[in-house]
Amino acid sequence: MRKNSIIGIIVISFLFFAGTAFGQATRTVNLEFQWNQATADTQPGGGLAGWKLYRSATAGGPYTSIATITYNGTPASVYTATESIPSPVGEERRWYFVLTAFDTAGNESAYSNEASALIDFKPPDVPAQFQVTIRVVPQ
Repeated sequence: MRKNSIIGIIVISFLFFAGTAFGQATRTVNLEFQWNQATADTQPGGGLAGWKLYRSATAGGPYTSIATITYNGTPASVYTATESIPSPVGEERRWYFVLTAFDTAGNESAYSNEASALIDFKPPDVPAQFQVTIRVVPQ
């Protein structure tokens, strides 16, 4: 089975932010993954069954499996996932992703190239020059 190639990864939007007592936060994000599968694997009898998506907080792994994606009949694939991503409060964190292909016999390819996304956990800047003016309303 040939190795996959992840073409890109796009962080589409941040949906939710919640802090915890230990200075950790979890942000739920929509992620879109795109890749092309080797044409030979997608021909009749090629045996392609799907892909496994992995994530790591460190470049080069170790990786944790986060999704199994069923082959949809086309060599170019897009997968959108909503993930809860943990990170220290007040920091940016880069997450790393790889993809493998697996066949109907359960054989799994080597990891694809690594793609990454930077997720911002920094709060916005403090508002500046905030003022209040008091005017007495005549009665």
